Amino acid sequence: MKHTILILLLLCTAASAVERPKGFLGINWGASPEEAKRAMQARQGVKFPEEADDYKFELTGGTFAGQPVAKWILEFPSRQFTSATVILKNEGSASTLYKDFRTQFAAKYGPATTDKKLTAKSNNRQMNNPGAVEVKPQLGGVAIWKFGPNMKEKSNITISCQLADAKGGPAMNDEQLVLTIHYGKNTGTDAKDASGGTKASQNTVKKEDL
Repeated sequence: MKHTILILLLLCTAASAVERPKGFLGINWGASPEEAKRAMQARQGVKFPEEADDYKFELTGGTFAGQPVAKWILEFPSRQFTSATVILKNEGSASTLYKDFRTQFAAKYGPATTDKKLTAKSNNRQMNNPGAVEVKPQLGGVAIWKFGPNMKEKSNITISCQLADAKGGPAMNDEQLVLTIHYGKNTGTDAKDASGGTKASQNTVKKEDL
């Protein structure tokens, strides 16, 4: 019995040692659009549209964790920062980068809460003709880290890292893959879907951005 209690205490201590994400790239949860805009404008290469409202930023350019970004999406319900999505450029290395990001996230936040490959559904042709040979997309996966409420914070935090095609499903080849990172506060029990190539990545993932 004493051993069981000790193990439980050790597990609780290890779990509490993992720090919840306080925000995204120095932008704290609940920050105003003005604060977020200043932080993003300070990042080299990030471009703002001519018109941006106080509830959603859609930006382009710059880098995240050393990797070129195709699109950033920051959301501010009630003018408070709650969500960030980063879609990385597909330069033939998305599969490798997916593995790198998973490794870095696991090193910082511990094992993923969910880590699985994406699977393709059978199409109507296969269902109507069971004897037909169907080649299903095989490339894609998603890793999700969930941080529940604690003594200080009552909200849920979720980080997802997803490798998929443009529609969020598995792909047939590397060129169709997109790697997307998503951070969210109060996202519920599931991470927001995010829409990664086997060539070696030219830059390593910089975990200080994660």
